[in-house]
Amino acid sequence: MTIAANFLVICAFFADRQARTAFNYYLFNLAVADFLTGTMGMTSYAVFTYYNCWPWSYALCTVWMYFDFLSTSVMMLTLQTISVDRLWAVTFPVSYKRHHTCMKSQLAVLGIWVFSNGLIVPSLTYYRVYFGINEDPREYYWDAWLQPSYASCFYQLIFLYWTPALMTIVAYCGTTWQIWRRRGARRISATGTLPTWREVQQAKKEHQGYVLLSLLMAALIVMFGPYFAYEALSMRTGYYNYDFFTVTYWMGYSLSAVNPFLFNWGSPEMHNAVSKLMGCRRRRESRGVQPSVPVDERAGNSASTGVNPRR
Repeated sequence: MTIAANFLVICAFFADRQARTAFNYYLFNLAVADFLTGTMGMTSYAVFTYYNCWPWSYALCTVWMYFDFLSTSVMMLTLQTISVDRLWAVTFPVSYKRHHTCMKSQLAVLGIWVFSNGLIVPSLTYYRVYFGINEDPREYYWDAWLQPSYASCFYQLIFLYWTPALMTIVAYCGTTWQIWRRRGARRISATGTLPTWREVQQAKKEHQGYVLLSLLMAALIVMFGPYFAYEALSMRTGYYNYDFFTVTYWMGYSLSAVNPFLFNWGSPEMHNAVSKLMGCRRRRESRGVQPSVPVDERAGNSASTGVNPRR
């Protein structure tokens, strides 16, 4: 399900030009990371869990470790970018509208992949080529014990997992505070005049982005929270429980299966793109059901006919 759902989101993003907005580039990047998690991470870890060891070659184990760390770090950094993007949009809306372009989103996505590889590749290469050459090839752990500090996974956990998660939560709290502060200011300064169409659309966009971010935040806390808590406890006290580690690890993996459904529910552009790709809209039109009409067209029709648009 993880592979199929994220692959559908990726195909829909390329198939529909309207879905390729600046903000949706982050969702596309998140879908790519989740797709890699499903194809490389979850399948390989399922094999390891079934055999209770790594049954294949040392090289394939290295490939699995690389993509497992990379896909998870890209997912965490992308969630951080989405959270900061929403904070920028509600705190400085004029600057956001003027400077937030598809090119800047593409550069941010590229920076995420470069930063992740810059921390993972050197230390993983050293460990697997020089230090881990005498290790049992059936083991896959990238532990911090008996390694040089630069080859330890401890720094990867800090800079690629824990720090992005903390910054995501902080930016989300800032976004929530800004939204409630602006709503309170609007109520105080209300003059009884109706908002313009542009203001209504801007408020609707902010609300949709905030709802999607809230869903992603809730899923992150519920599914990755236990794993983060276990890792912190393990490094602090040296406590290790294989069964609890396995359960929390699979909970973190399951976030990649939930994210594409959150995209489809929280992003109208992605929902429309997926519906077009699956042919849902064509089937709906063939049954005589009127497709959804953009707000501006409804407003124009209502102005010409004198009938209020249906909400």
